[in-house]
Amino acid sequence: MSYKLNQIGDTIIEVMIAMAVIGLTIGGAYGIANRSLQASRGAQERGEALKLAEAQLERIRAVTNDPNRLPGSDLFGQLPERFCIQNSDSSEDWVVQSTELDALQSDSQDCKDGLYHVSVSKDNVGVENASTQFTVLVQWFQLGSSNIDQVSIAYRVVQGEDE
Repeated sequence: MSYKLNQIGDTIIEVMIAMAVIGLTIGGAYGIANRSLQASRGAQERGEALKLAEAQLERIRAVTNDPNRLPGSDLFGQLPERFCIQNSDSSEDWVVQSTELDALQSDSQDCKDGLYHVSVSKDNVGVENASTQFTVLVQWFQLGSSNIDQVSIAYRVVQGEDE
């Protein structure tokens, strides 16, 4: 067998190096795209949770301005430790639904909206408990993991006026 010194073509080593470079480039691009997708999905989940929390605050604000929207309940009186305000099945009025902080991990459908669990807590704050602070907590499992994420918003009402 004779070899010519002027042979044209690539050696197996050159081809393997080229394939490794292409593989690393594609792998890096996949990693960047995957992180970007996860960040985008996380922002979407957080945005949806924020909308649910804002909806609860709007209901609280509406009830403080018009207590008749929540028949049979006093928003500033005795309420469950954790609750949410939901639409009534029979009318346009709202109802207070009791819930638990760990209801996200149970099969309970109380105060759930799809993947999200909404709960509101009420605390009397200020001098001589002159104001009431409502804290809305929305929790959900992050997509594709067992990690719990949450959004929390507080709203304070001072004796007949809102802030």
